Amino acid sequence: MRDFIPRALATARIAAILTVMSNVISLRDRSTIRARVAAEVRAEIARAGTTQLAVAQASGIARSTLYRKLKAVEDRDALDVEELEKIAKVLSVPVAKFFMSVDDGRGPDDGGNLARQNKPVG
Repeated sequence: MRDFIPRALATARIAAILTVMSNVISLRDRSTIRARVAAEVRAEIARAGTTQLAVAQASGIARSTLYRKLKAVEDRDALDVEELEKIAKVLSVPVAKFFMSVDDGRGPDDGGNLARQNKPVG
């Protein structure tokens, strides 16, 4: 029970961030959010020097599910909060790391370029 409260608070905090982001970013841009988050997760996996298969096994996410969600082709392919938490734990990074490119002007396939363009959202 002791671990439940902090985990519930972390999950609520992530859900609140996602809600705020979805309210700020226009509807037509939401598919790119899914792609950008997936791209950040792929980049973190590469930076960690591991594989998608190893992350799938360590996180308990089915290999085929993780592969599909990291391609981020359809709405159903969005990684959910619990999956992001599991992946972040395996990679030893904060979940917020997966949202680094969402509103800073980078595209989903920019290879991790950290140059900020400071474009207004919307």
